[in-house]
Amino acid sequence: MKILGISLVSICIVIWSIVGVLIISTRPMAITYTQEQINSAIEYFNYDFVLAPDKEQQIKDINDLYGKDKNIKFEDINDLYGICNIMTRQVILDTELPRNMTAITLAHEFEHLNFVISEYKANYNAIIKLLESDKPYLVYQANLLAKTILLGGVSAEYDCTELLVKYKESLWRL
Repeated sequence: MKILGISLVSICIVIWSIVGVLIISTRPMAITYTQEQINSAIEYFNYDFVLAPDKEQQIKDINDLYGKDKNIKFEDINDLYGICNIMTRQVILDTELPRNMTAITLAHEFEHLNFVISEYKANYNAIIKLLESDKPYLVYQANLLAKTILLGGVSAEYDCTELLVKYKESLWRL
């Protein structure tokens, strides 16, 4: 279908790009948490190591958690754990993806397929989703990523420290 000689897919890509820029540019940049709050959150996101099952079982568990059966494949994608194509609704995971990062990476990519554009928000949503699971290995992977973020182990666009601190503090108020 074309509108004014432009394909509908092209129009959707342009709109999606504009929305993405607007959402990313509206991220609050002021630091509103203290080192003490970060340390407290690090203590909270502490969970004993749990070995994850094979990657196929993790894919099944994440599909069940999200209530979806996505098009997922493994490829050598160099320096990335996973990517998704919002137009084809396909997730590509790296063939060298560590076993104990498969589920959290897949959850992160599913968040993008749910139209969460920013990397930091996709990280946060994936962490919270896995924390709510009844499977210990999923909870472990969520805690592992949360601690990595809180310890400064991710680049700025993936950093959801402020959201994690707020989440931890909101639990103490309940």
